[in-house]
Amino acid sequence: MTTSDYLEQLQQDREDLVDNLETKGITGLTGDETFTELVPEVLNIPSGGSTEPEEKDVNFYDYDGTRVYSYTKNEFLALEEMPGNPSHEGLTAEGWNWDLTDAKTHVMTYNELDIGQLYKTDDDKTRIYITLEDKTRLSPYLCFNANGNATIEWGDGTSDTATNGNIAKQHTYSNIGDYVIKISCNDGFTITGASSGNTSTILGYNNDISSSNFDDLYYLNCIKKIELSSNCNVRDKAFASCNKLEMITIPNNLPMYRYLFYMCNSLKSIIIPNSGTSILERCFYQCINIKHIIIPSGITTIGNYCFQQCYNLEKIILPESITNIGTSYASTFDNCMLVKDIILSNNITNIPQNGFSNNKVITK
Repeated sequence: MTTSDYLEQLQQDREDLVDNLETKGITGLTGDETFTELVPEVLNIPSGGSTEPEEKDVNFYDYDGTRVYSYTKNEFLALEEMPGNPSHEGLTAEGWNWDLTDAKTHVMTYNELDIGQLYKTDDDKTRIYITLEDKTRLSPYLCFNANGNATIEWGDGTSDTATNGNIAKQHTYSNIGDYVIKISCNDGFTITGASSGNTSTILGYNNDISSSNFDDLYYLNCIKKIELSSNCNVRDKAFASCNKLEMITIPNNLPMYRYLFYMCNSLKSIIIPNSGTSILERCFYQCINIKHIIIPSGITTIGNYCFQQCYNLEKIILPESITNIGTSYASTFDNCMLVKDIILSNNITNIPQNGFSNNKVITK
């Protein structure tokens, strides 16, 4: 290789480096930056980096549980603004679930904090990612309540329309595979839970879903991921028993209703919106694989049995706004076997007698 070939290759490498960093959220580079200038930016790539930053006092998480930024207490208190939002195709970042002022106030008192990113879909369509693996079960019912005219795209090139009220639409797929169901409704719609039992009505074998029907449970277990639009509402048990649901993106207006994620055994991480004041009864009961539940400031009440049997939950930080954890004997954090750190605020006035049974460490 001649000298000119080497120089040409170096120029190409320089251009490739700039392009690669721009795809990871670092823009405005010329290729003339020194290594020292690039280090702070590269260490805080918001998404798509090969490794996560190490855990520190203040950690920022994406919806899937990926740690995207981390700071020591002093580093965080020195920030003048929140770090940049991560980016994902098809999603619009709505910002972190803490604002900077409240977060700094909390960190100054309690020394540590976890913060999470909220999203809505960029086209106002709620997306349900499903995997059908049984050739004898290819005809699910999709159930929701529409406030007006709604459109359902089934993910196989076909679509249906529905008009106002309780909707139960059945669709037959031609083969097994992965599909993305999209629901759009200009006036909004609601995913509601079953009137009896603990089974969600979102996807089932027929239009009268029952917690005792194994065919209904099969279709619920086909749901792997959900991305919610800002005009999607929920009610009690909306996603209950979606045992294979691994990830969900939550917009800033979604309340944490009763039994909302009941027995979502595959769920790994949840970023709770900062628009509500309560996390209601059994909201995360038996989410046995969840590791991160990031609670914002403004939540005042945690319902009975809310985090019971979250066996893999590692840490939870309760903001100073929380004053009440369940009733006198509710096992709110019972059997959270791997929890090493529970940060309790000084304002909690009620801690139930069985609230933290079978936990390793509680820190106030």
